[in-house]
Amino acid sequence: MSFFGTVSDSNMRQKHNRGMLIDKRKNLARIKQLYLNSPHNPRPGVPDKDIPPEVLAEIRAGIKKQLRKEKRRQIVWDVVLVILVVSAVIAVFAYLKLYRVGG
Repeated sequence: MSFFGTVSDSNMRQKHNRGMLIDKRKNLARIKQLYLNSPHNPRPGVPDKDIPPEVLAEIRAGIKKQLRKEKRRQIVWDVVLVILVVSAVIAVFAYLKLYRVGG
């Protein structure tokens, strides 16, 4: 296959993939609409509510704050674990040095 054939094949695949994405979006919108009017929906016929930007900003700020707290807590636990491991290693070496078990 020549270089042009490779390029044209690549372009055709990209075009086909874009078409599939558009079809998937349309199908997803159709399925969502069917679900809204389904008897399985706890609130039939009620569309999803849009969240105001102010409330969304507050939610995001709360999530960021919670993530910072969790990271800080994880760092504290990591430091405590490192201190315990280092102290255990020092204790083992001190024991070996004191009782000359190692030589």
